[in-house]
Amino acid sequence: MKHITAYTRNVAQASVLFEALVNRSPAVPGFGLMDGRPGLGKTFATLKLINSIDNGIYLRAVKLETPTTFLDRLLRELSIRDRPRSRMAKYERVVDALSMEQFIVFIDEADYYMDQPELLDVLRDIHDMTGTTVILVGMDKIARKIATLPQLDSRISHRFEFQPADLNDLQIMVEECFENNIQVSNDLLRKVLIETKGNYRLSAIALENIERKAKVDGLTVIGCEHWGDENSTIS
Repeated sequence: MKHITAYTRNVAQASVLFEALVNRSPAVPGFGLMDGRPGLGKTFATLKLINSIDNGIYLRAVKLETPTTFLDRLLRELSIRDRPRSRMAKYERVVDALSMEQFIVFIDEADYYMDQPELLDVLRDIHDMTGTTVILVGMDKIARKIATLPQLDSRISHRFEFQPADLNDLQIMVEECFENNIQVSNDLLRKVLIETKGNYRLSAIALENIERKAKVDGLTVIGCEHWGDENSTIS
């Protein structure tokens, strides 16, 4: 399979959220939220968005993060080598940089930050002082946590919950990612959906297995008849 992220329904909706945030009016807050269960392609969609722009910053949250380490990482992504020692000076340097040049900040695995009010306050201050667009990406429970944080919740102007893959999504993945123009019949794609429950991560494994068998057997079209109803697509 080609090393690309297919333009599935989730990717399309993530793009809509992104465009709405970037083109919002000055009166509209600039936080966005993309959430969903594990394996629905949130990180891949995020990276596809970042690769489509020149001013994206990607930070993956980590459990041991502190406000100081967060500011240091952000300064590094802003290519600021001369990083001050005090936390306040780091914060001011970040605000200065983001005030002079527009960036879109993506924070993946943002769930880690929901129990760190001091870090969230720093992030909120940066947003309020600079108008920077900040897109939080997290698991399906993050929305409930944010709902208990009114100062953050009120600043999220656009939200999208990632959904499991459907038949059309798998057809798009085959069309865009398969090599040698290999096609997969709908009966086999439905088998993939049943076995993966629409999990994109597992679906990618299944489709790669299917493509590999089609190549080995010299097929341009593969379906359940050739695959075998008794054979799992993800094992």
